Amino acid sequence: RLWRDVDARVDGQSSSGTATPSAQLIAGSLTIAASDNSRISADAVGAALSAAFVSGQGAGIAIAVGGTIARNTIERNLTAELAHLPSVNVIGALAVTSSAAETIHASSVAAAVGVGIADKGAGIGIAGAGAVSVNTINGDNSARILTSQVNSASVKVTAADTNSISAGIGAGSLAIAVTEAGAAVAAALGFAVARNIIGGRQANLSDLDSFGDLDLDAASNEANVLSRNNSAGGIGNLLRASDRKSTRLNSSHLVISY
Repeated sequence: RLWRDVDARVDGQSSSGTATPSAQLIAGSLTIAASDNSRISADAVGAALSAAFVSGQGAGIAIAVGGTIARNTIERNLTAELAHLPSVNVIGALAVTSSAAETIHASSVAAAVGVGIADKGAGIGIAGAGAVSVNTINGDNSARILTSQVNSASVKVTAADTNSISAGIGAGSLAIAVTEAGAAVAAALGFAVARNIIGGRQANLSDLDSFGDLDLDAASNEANVLSRNNSAGGIGNLLRASDRKSTRLNSSHLVISY
């Protein structure tokens, strides 16, 4: 199991959480980026063998049970943030990006063999094998500009998830019963279960004054931006993009591209 918090922040508040009204940021260009590419690779193997041999009267009974359980979890919270700055002046481009690219590769295999042999009695062989694999990637992924007035040639806020899970799972069982004069009973059972979960919350959240172009890109789920464009007469626009839609707002008009 992996747990990670990844933060990339530029914050105008003091360490005690008090806002600094005079805080300002001046830069030629600015990129704030948080990323995580954690990886889990795990293999689980289970095997069981049971054999019974009886000479003369009596039953030869063999029972074998083999199983594996694999559980792999990546939990992370990513945040790229520009916050609480009354004045942000960037001559070139301003980019706030958060990228999650976690990977889980897991395999789970179980096998069981039961052999029961008797001369004159019953020969009974029972075998059961089961394999279970549960793989989860979860957590929040946010890129945001909060409570800041931004003057920049362009502003880009992007949160992207490219997580992947690959799971191989298998179970096999073999039962053998042999007798010369009695009953021969053989029973075998095998099962395999895989559950893969990719969840969490992803968002681009911005509350800003933009004097240039504003790009919003949400690679999955939903993203929101509230932009007040001063050169457009202070008109408030609530823009919503989801499922790989990109939204751009410039000083005079709005273009939504898919």
